[in-house]
Amino acid sequence: MSKITVIIGPPCGGKSTLVRSNRESDDVIVDYDSIAMALGASISHNSTGSIRDVALGMRYRAIDLILKGIEHPAWVIHTRPSPDLIARYHQAGAHFELCDPGKDVCLQRATDDERGGEVESVINDWYDNPPNFEVSEESNYYRGTRMNVNGPENYEARTMQGTVEIRKRDDGGSTIRGLAAVFNSLSENLGGFREQIKPGAFDKTNMKDVRGLFNHDTNFVLGRTLSKTVRLKQTKVGLEYEIDLPDTQTIRDLVLAPIKRGDIDQSSFGFIIGPGNDSWDEDSEGRLVRTINAIDELFDVSPVTFPAYAEATVGVRSRDLFIAEQIGIAEAAQAEIDERKNRSAMIENLERRAVMPG
Repeated sequence: MSKITVIIGPPCGGKSTLVRSNRESDDVIVDYDSIAMALGASISHNSTGSIRDVALGMRYRAIDLILKGIEHPAWVIHTRPSPDLIARYHQAGAHFELCDPGKDVCLQRATDDERGGEVESVINDWYDNPPNFEVSEESNYYRGTRMNVNGPENYEARTMQGTVEIRKRDDGGSTIRGLAAVFNSLSENLGGFREQIKPGAFDKTNMKDVRGLFNHDTNFVLGRTLSKTVRLKQTKVGLEYEIDLPDTQTIRDLVLAPIKRGDIDQSSFGFIIGPGNDSWDEDSEGRLVRTINAIDELFDVSPVTFPAYAEATVGVRSRDLFIAEQIGIAEAAQAEIDERKNRSAMIENLERRAVMPG
């Protein structure tokens, strides 16, 4: 059976945007809003009467066909699937993705898009009574400031404090400048270890297509290196970035205003380091320190409201491997010591027997 991905989340959560960003050309997409628009609705999110009834019927018929098995991968956008339908999704081996940027963000989007009180009521109800389902174990779901859904399994993110500033451009627009990474600076506790980045860690980093995002949210693309609206520079201090912001009211309200007020003063970057590019040691107090020697690929730089991933799960896995290696070395050394003791005991025993009369 083809892969089925079910996107669950509140209205204005960015479900359709997420699908458009991840779909392949032959993927099947079941989206109520798109069906309603195709049937003649002037406003997809507020269709009524016969259009609504027919659109719902077509959606459920499409879902039924997908669950029975089709040739290509399928995406199903569903704000609140029923328990019975969730059970059918599970039975078909579907993967679940939660698209949830937070209640305040959804309500603000509804206001900006003039969607009306009915949509706002549905948003409030979704958060008061969220659907009960389990996200697939391998899912890259996000909530609030979690990572880009497209990020690979070994995607990591780190945050620097006090590193965002604004300057006005000659064309009247705004550019934000930040320090995404600082060399030789120990991080906070990341889950049983601290971390530092070695100078030159970005020397060979793939930075051909890096996005500037807000809160690592792919619904808020601020710029991109390919379009030259994001610029990156490795210095002796660390990795600097500049982003030429879009001149929209949403960006002015959600990004610029909080930075100007000092409410947002942190920068973060998303990356993978690749195998063998980190090393482990202990500080003077016996605490584990991870050193990132080289970063393989940079995915995004972001001004952020909160530090991303207070406990760095990928780093924890690397730490656990290091500890396991040290335990293995210690066990091997102890086994060799025990073997030597056993050989010495055998030799002494044989020597005693050799001098015994008789």
